[in-house]
Amino acid sequence: MTRGKDDRIRGEEEWAKAKELIASRQTSEATAHLEEAERSFTASGDEGRLMEVLLTESQNHLCLGLTSRALDDVSTATRLVEKQGRPVENRRFLFQRGLVHLCIGREEEAHRDISRYLELSEGLEDHMATVRGHFYLALIYERHGEPCMAAAELEVGRDAAERLGSTILSGGLTAFLAHLWLRRGETEMARTLESEASHLMRDVTDEEGTSSRGMTLLANAEVRTTNMDLSGGQEAFRLSLAAFHHSRLSHYFEAFAHASYGETLLRQGLAEEGCSTLNRARSLYEKLSNRSQVERITALISGAGNPCRR
Repeated sequence: MTRGKDDRIRGEEEWAKAKELIASRQTSEATAHLEEAERSFTASGDEGRLMEVLLTESQNHLCLGLTSRALDDVSTATRLVEKQGRPVENRRFLFQRGLVHLCIGREEEAHRDISRYLELSEGLEDHMATVRGHFYLALIYERHGEPCMAAAELEVGRDAAERLGSTILSGGLTAFLAHLWLRRGETEMARTLESEASHLMRDVTDEEGTSSRGMTLLANAEVRTTNMDLSGGQEAFRLSLAAFHHSRLSHYFEAFAHASYGETLLRQGLAEEGCSTLNRARSLYEKLSNRSQVERITALISGAGNPCRR
């Protein structure tokens, strides 16, 4: 057996072990196996398999909140694609790179990749991926300060989710709309949408619903707090964090939840509570190297005055 073949076999074995560990949420334990798989496929010269392992590594590093390493992985993978004289049209690579860019606050780059991912998914009539694309484009627009564009993406996504028959996806998109209406001061519409989302998600567990369930609980927390049900709002916020914990972007969504809930608290005149929550959001975004969101939250904190000082 040749050395190259030995390396390929070892690469396949290590990659398989890593994927098993990731499937059981043992992401930290998977790291060493992925690194060994990368070394083995590099030694074998099998660039096709190497690209796939780099994609898995990027996904795993993002789950661990290691955004710089996640970006390095997916960037190396896409360079290998381009080295072969092909454009980066593989949807999985585009989606992953878009997620990494979102997490580190590069909204324009994220928009480019997720938009192309959505376009390709629509062309293939992949309805699940289409809904996912609209959700993340809405998130990109919202974080970039374009709520109207975000709402438009959510409405299109809701129509697609209803055609697909997915109550989980419909619930998450509807809850996100409720969040946007609250930001516009339309509390009655927000309450209606939040109630609809909660109804859709009533039997969904944290593990099943992940980001959709987290978004629904976050919207519930914001609506309750707007109604000055502070204890109910705080409990719903706690539950939203627990739900987001099961998402592949748990670190990002935890930061998003703290930022959103902190803003809601400030809008209700609860400066001390809002400042504490926003400071936590800023710390989480700093760990993600998300400069744009750190700057946005710093501006919010500065505008709120003394209670927000560390």
